[in-house]
Amino acid sequence: EQQRFAQGRELYAANCMACHQSSGRGDPALAPPLRSSPFVLGDETKLARILLHGLNGPIDVLGQRFDSDMPAFALTDAELAALATYVRREWGNTAEPVTAETFARIRKDTAERKPAWTVKELDALGR
Repeated sequence: EQQRFAQGRELYAANCMACHQSSGRGDPALAPPLRSSPFVLGDETKLARILLHGLNGPIDVLGQRFDSDMPAFALTDAELAALATYVRREWGNTAEPVTAETFARIRKDTAERKPAWTVKELDALGR
């Protein structure tokens, strides 16, 4: 788990930090915070869907509205699990780690999906 977290930190720095900032607090003009975000700390399968396919705004996080889009990541299941684990365990976040198997299952279940998710679609999934 420590190794997965360390790999996630590196992937975050390379792929996410420019928009979500090193502090995980986001940028009000660009991207929402990941620190204390229900999208990060909630259902891991929703987070997996976002990382696999992206997310189209608008999105409300911690009382702020963001209308930007987040792209999908072209990473392996193990890399995505590391990235998800990192954001779920950094900045005081205490959510459970995510496994590569979770990403493999969601990737298979959503293989036909092309567009990015919307919050409305993710909410309709339940959990």
